[in-house]
Amino acid sequence: MYQQILLLYDIQTIDLEIEKIQEKYNRLKNAPNLKKTVDLKNALTKSWENTHLEIKEKKKELRQAEMDLIEMAQHLELIENKIYDSKTSSKELQFLLKEKEAEQNRSNELEIGIIKLLELIDTKEDLQSKQKNTLRDINKKIAVLNSEISSKVEVVEEKLANLNNRRILLIKKLDHKVQKEYVNKRVRLKHKMVSTVNDDRICSGCNVRISSQAFKKVHEKKVARCEECGRYLIIKTD
Repeated sequence: MYQQILLLYDIQTIDLEIEKIQEKYNRLKNAPNLKKTVDLKNALTKSWENTHLEIKEKKKELRQAEMDLIEMAQHLELIENKIYDSKTSSKELQFLLKEKEAEQNRSNELEIGIIKLLELIDTKEDLQSKQKNTLRDINKKIAVLNSEISSKVEVVEEKLANLNNRRILLIKKLDHKVQKEYVNKRVRLKHKMVSTVNDDRICSGCNVRISSQAFKKVHEKKVARCEECGRYLIIKTD
């Protein structure tokens, strides 16, 4: 039976290692650094799209303004033709001159607006270019992170597979009754159903000193349990 306890100790050691590696595996899969970078990429992509739409709208405004300016120029030309027409009366001339002045003012305002639109479009296009470069760098970083994580995940998965294979082989050698007890108590005892003890007679599971009778049994390689936590006891070996 003592050999079964030693076997159980090996299994629980493997289970503890599997638990530790599984936590590392979960952290790798969640990859907070990657998630943060992807979130940054998504936010910047949204900003790039907004900038793209703004540029599109401003260029549309620019085209319309340029068309309006052409129409104004044509209208001004008609006014000037009428002004210089010998048949135009003095009253009509006075009206045409005021109309020309007003149209010229509107044309000047429109030209100023066009210049501002051109400057705004240039600014937005510069911003879009910077956003594009930043996105390219972020995509490179994401690719590197994915590659690193994939490599680490492969290593961890291989370790888990090896440990699980070793566990299966050991479980086959474990007595069914002991195996059932381990399954029932492993959660409550945090995978530590077997504790080690050395010359100070301290149970490694609950840190309580065992009795001299229990310690004698352990030294004689007989089945012994900690009187405090109920774990099986074995001699600690380096």
